[in-house]
Amino acid sequence: MKGMQLQLFSDLPLPPRPSQYCDEVTHLTVDKVLKPILIWMYQGNYSPPQGEVDDVKEDIFTAIQWDDDAYKIAKNLESAGWDSDGELVDILDSVSRYRYDTHKELVYYSWILKHGVTPRLSLGDKVSFNFKGKFEIGEIIRVHADTAKYTIHCPQHGHVKSGVGTHGHIIHFEECSPVEVVK
Repeated sequence: MKGMQLQLFSDLPLPPRPSQYCDEVTHLTVDKVLKPILIWMYQGNYSPPQGEVDDVKEDIFTAIQWDDDAYKIAKNLESAGWDSDGELVDILDSVSRYRYDTHKELVYYSWILKHGVTPRLSLGDKVSFNFKGKFEIGEIIRVHADTAKYTIHCPQHGHVKSGVGTHGHIIHFEECSPVEVVK
């Protein structure tokens, strides 16, 4: 049943959702953090020649490809021969936010809008999904059309429907299968 939700209106299979760590997201994140890093370099009396800016971008790409933690990124850059300091770490602190924002935009514009992705299930529908290697059943209590995700309420996980507490798991719509409710 999982594949049932993955058909596009044109009957073509839906391409996979872009990953938060895919190369496209990482390149766009590098572009966002590059300017403050170049300013930091200039203030440190180092101006890379134009040809070296591509090398700087490559170093940053490699350093952030699988890390969002500013300290780890700085250590990765040090491994590439950089001299980092607290100011650089402060700049690198923005990588996780840039990556999150970039990924959200890419999913929306290059996946949801481009392919006409629409979560097909509704509030109150029962679904099954994989959670930590185990199939769980829960109820959709919110549809996030802008990210193609559902909030799924699972009382067995201590979720609450109102008040303070966790209301549900936020799961990609394509990872959910409808569950027939027997009456």
